[in-house]
Amino acid sequence: MLIECFINFLRYEKRASEHTLSAYQTDLVQLSYFLEQLFRTSCTDTVEWWAKVEHFHIRQWILSLSQLQLKSRTINRKITAIQQFFTYLVEKKFIKSSPADKIFSLKEDKKLPDFVKIQETEQWQSKIPQQTNSFVEIRNTLIIELLYGTGMRRAELIKLQLEDINLNAQFIKVLGKRNKQRLIPLHSDLCKLIEQYLAIRPFTEHRTLIVTEKGESAYPMLINRVVKRMLSHTSAERKSPHTLRHSFATHLLENGASLRAIQDLLGHSSLQATQVYTHVSVERLKEVHRKAHPKSKNQD
Repeated sequence: MLIECFINFLRYEKRASEHTLSAYQTDLVQLSYFLEQLFRTSCTDTVEWWAKVEHFHIRQWILSLSQLQLKSRTINRKITAIQQFFTYLVEKKFIKSSPADKIFSLKEDKKLPDFVKIQETEQWQSKIPQQTNSFVEIRNTLIIELLYGTGMRRAELIKLQLEDINLNAQFIKVLGKRNKQRLIPLHSDLCKLIEQYLAIRPFTEHRTLIVTEKGESAYPMLINRVVKRMLSHTSAERKSPHTLRHSFATHLLENGASLRAIQDLLGHSSLQATQVYTHVSVERLKEVHRKAHPKSKNQD
């Protein structure tokens, strides 16, 4: 009962994404299973049941997750879900205090965003069919070019509607996290590609831009497959839609765009999330220095 109430609170009042809702519900169900074994009683998902939870119970759960060799980032996401759940119970006066208040996030190894090198984007673009009437080939090309040309997220691409595109003004309207809208410019070649795609797009009642051959709305695995195939010959470790988003931001920064502009284009709520790309550029400079400077070359 309470888990469902919390999820509905996130959905209707916090406007959380379906991805977040699904992840948080899974985390809470996993915790309840763990507590069932600890308390030796079935989870009733009532105020009385959750009121029995102490901070050391949650710590035991976190330890069990670490023993499963889950990444710190994954565990921290679960901790956030639990903290928000108990905060919700306190705010609704179901319990007096949150047992998760004494729980702290695990230290994460800072990993730089994976991205495709600029010269590699030129290689993949040379493999894109230039003269074709194949719907699948044109659609797949558009998927890649939209992700790389706008930096939008996979979920944003899937939700993109026909009316969100303004080819005359050369921009698209993107609906991001928490239903925040932002405008992203389109370059002329991308506008031409969209026109080419729309000319052969199957007639369908669905208003989403990207559709299947049968006219159904695109789905996550379709986007993943297209991106993985196109990035298969690049040096990027992760060949995912988010890699193209990282590439978009990194290449903008390397070509002189300001962090504030990149923040707006990516739809980040804070500049801190965008600042990671400065580290990417620093690492790139180090690599250039190592390869080009005589002293560095002698140390290889």
